[in-house]
Amino acid sequence: MQQKSTLLILFIILLSLVSCQKEIDWASNNNNGTGGSSTTGDLLVKTEAKNGAETVTTVYAYNANKKIINEKITGISQGTNVGNEFRYYRNATGVITHYTQINPNLAAAGIDSVTTNVNYNTTSSRYVSYVSEFGLAGFTVRDSTAIIYNSTGKVTQTEQYQKIPLLGGGYDISLRVKYTYDANGNMTQQDFYSVDPTTLTEDAISVIKYTFDTKIAAIKFDNEAYAIGKPDNTSASNATKIEFIDLDTPSNSFVINNTYTYNSSNRPATSVNTRTPGSVVNSVIFNYQ
Repeated sequence: MQQKSTLLILFIILLSLVSCQKEIDWASNNNNGTGGSSTTGDLLVKTEAKNGAETVTTVYAYNANKKIINEKITGISQGTNVGNEFRYYRNATGVITHYTQINPNLAAAGIDSVTTNVNYNTTSSRYVSYVSEFGLAGFTVRDSTAIIYNSTGKVTQTEQYQKIPLLGGGYDISLRVKYTYDANGNMTQQDFYSVDPTTLTEDAISVIKYTFDTKIAAIKFDNEAYAIGKPDNTSASNATKIEFIDLDTPSNSFVINNTYTYNSSNRPATSVNTRTPGSVVNSVIFNYQ
């Protein structure tokens, strides 16, 4: 029993490292910048986010069909190394089959990388789930997420399940996220619920609300955003306000306000991002090709 408890604690810690690095991505189309210049085009290839002497750079790479195949983040933010890399692998038809995450926090935990296998239904032409798996201390940890659509093909929710094969049993649901959209296809709200695996009872834990401009998003992945665990990147426009509400601990709540300038393609060229409370101000330059 003690061994099972120890493994479960390790699992929870490591799962949080993986999940936090792939889900809420404030940088891709919400971070901001002043000064500098940006090239025009329809592919975001680099952002440079600055806060005082600290700089975080994100570089995107694409294949010949303009599908993303790599995202690499380097730099320091608030004294912490935020380095992270995602390598996306596609089949001959362009569908993502799996991707690999390389991260210094994972390396510190003794994990070189985490590979996530993506499941795609060729009949419905939809991504239906993804499963992350990694090994540590002689046991395997699996994290599975199901993607659920409505009748119009819009993703309405995702459900996260966990399994430790060494402990026996199947996958247990732990988290459900519900998505709301506006008429333009922008995601206006995410509602997070913890789920009791026995009774399936939901407990609301947090909410993220978004307000958008009327311009073109710096980067957009459509429903692929859910397959790679980055639902923020499904919106057609740019978030001018992000409100995070922690229902369990209200003091953890915060608001991010974004003010943009735009290039001739109506995409963000620069913007300024202010987070309150704390009055943290960041600046970002967007570069395209």
